Amino acid sequence: MACPHRGIVTKLYIQRNRNIQTPYAIFNYILNNKVWTQEVINTNAAIQVGDTLKLRCAKNDPEIFKIE
Repeated sequence: MACPHRGIVTKLYIQRNRNIQTPYAIFNYILNNKVWTQEVINTNAAIQVGDTLKLRCAKNDPEIFKIE
């Protein structure tokens, strides 16, 4: 994985399927002079809009990331 980067949470939403609700967080980060947008499941609603996420991104594919 490449050096750490920062993602900023821009939006939260809940996906509803039958009786199941899954919270998601959408965030943006810049890598190789390009803005990337990703979403992750927001377990226990721990992530809020405006939060900064510390990311590690794969060198060969910036869409592969890990939140630290």
